[in-house]
Amino acid sequence: MKKSLSLLRLLTAAILLSASGGCSETNDPDPEGGGDPPVKEPVTYTITLGETSEQGAAVKVTPSDETATYYCGIHSEASLLGIPTATLLRQIASLNDLDERLHTGTEEFTIAETLTPVTSYKIVVAGYDGKEFTGDIALSEAFAVEPPAGPAAFTFEVKEKSFDNTVIDITPLAAEVPYFAEVKEAAVCDAMTDDAIISEILNLYGSMAEWFTYTGPTTITSSGDFGTLVPGTDYYVLAFGYADGAAATELTKHKFTTDPEGDPTANTFAFDISGVTARSASIQVEPSDKSVRYIWDIVTDAEYKKYGGNAEGIRSYLADYIKGQIDDFFTTPEEVVSVIGVRGDQWFDYEQLKPATTYYVWAACVDAAGNATATPAVSPAFTTEAAVVSTATATVEFEKYYNGSELYAIDDVTYKNYNNKAYLPAKVVHSADAVKWYTLYTVTDVGDTELYTDDLLIQYLVTQGTPDGEERRYGLTWNAKAYILAVAQDAEGHYGPVFRKSITPSLSGVSPISDLGFVTADAGTQSTPVMLRAVTPAAPLKRTAHVVR
Repeated sequence: MKKSLSLLRLLTAAILLSASGGCSETNDPDPEGGGDPPVKEPVTYTITLGETSEQGAAVKVTPSDETATYYCGIHSEASLLGIPTATLLRQIASLNDLDERLHTGTEEFTIAETLTPVTSYKIVVAGYDGKEFTGDIALSEAFAVEPPAGPAAFTFEVKEKSFDNTVIDITPLAAEVPYFAEVKEAAVCDAMTDDAIISEILNLYGSMAEWFTYTGPTTITSSGDFGTLVPGTDYYVLAFGYADGAAATELTKHKFTTDPEGDPTANTFAFDISGVTARSASIQVEPSDKSVRYIWDIVTDAEYKKYGGNAEGIRSYLADYIKGQIDDFFTTPEEVVSVIGVRGDQWFDYEQLKPATTYYVWAACVDAAGNATATPAVSPAFTTEAAVVSTATATVEFEKYYNGSELYAIDDVTYKNYNNKAYLPAKVVHSADAVKWYTLYTVTDVGDTELYTDDLLIQYLVTQGTPDGEERRYGLTWNAKAYILAVAQDAEGHYGPVFRKSITPSLSGVSPISDLGFVTADAGTQSTPVMLRAVTPAAPLKRTAHVVR
């Protein structure tokens, strides 16, 4: 019975399997694996090249499949040219140390291998499944190892560095070779090739180049060689050998950075006012932090009150002051600041002040565009003395004038400024107590002495006139009224009365040029009139201000 029951169960199981399709040829998987295997996506590799040297290369490989195993090695670019991938993979497979060159997943490592300088190489990555290469392959960009640098032609030691100056020792490798040494802003140099820098320096000095070279160990300084530096700025000290009108070595550079500028808001100013006369005063300005950049000048009491009569009002005055300095030469606030912005202690002798006038000294720390970076400082008021009229006098004597075009036709060198003008020779006569005198020619009608006072004209004469000398030659415009002005100064600095005389030249009034005698070549010449206004002339940029260290 047991055997019969077992047989019945087997038959029942066979029927159920048949009904469920368990024996179907279509659905039953091939026990021997004869079906199509699943398709595997190719692996891609990202190669990131790091530092390279004659001893090998640092590299990072990132596969698209982190389980992927791969070979990584360095191959010369020449060995890869025209080689089929299959051939390359066979060569790699034959390597004795293949196992040591296999990696899995993202890795960073250094390939230790001796590389030849200037030779072009590539990193090769090839997928490997443990038995053979998969055919997935990637190559890096080509790279080359720089040859080892020889000893530098120059060595530098930067010493005593501050916010605006430094001292640099230069030692040349060849002591007998003359060389140039310069200090230039790094931003300028980085935008140029070394050859361009050398050319610029040689073109600057031209045929006089050899006079500006150094020989042997040298110390160069801001004060004696390359000028004041800008705080917080990168610079290069540069040097190259020079011989036979050309560079004899490559350019050697060394970068350094000046100390940063101090905090303008923490700075204070001290003012020293001395030697006040009717028209002059000596002013010294001392910032507590010598590194801050600032602009300073004097302002009349009337102008000071116009802007509020306080230090904050100087902010607005400063903006107008800078705008007033913009002209054909300094066209932007930045250019103005580059000229009148100063650092450290400063002093200046004012010589064209108004008599009996109250002034203030002001100073304001500024940025490169002239904006105040801290509250401006203002000195106590000072008042110039009342004017003392000196007995010193200067006059300009003249009678005849001539047709400048006739003189130009005879001598176009001596009379080049008088063509189409009236030529007026004149003589300056001054009193014995005059130690200095000035003359001026203007087409402005200055006959109104209330509008054009002596004090006003003295300022124009001193700032724009011709000083000293006793001969004058003027080129006047035909049929236009002109004024010849003069003033003398005595030993005490006082000015005498202003001489003013008018003349209106016409062709009908010319004298024959045969009347002329010898004209001295060094006579004071003014062929263009000065235009005057019935206001105080604007103070020029203080380019002659003295720096006190």
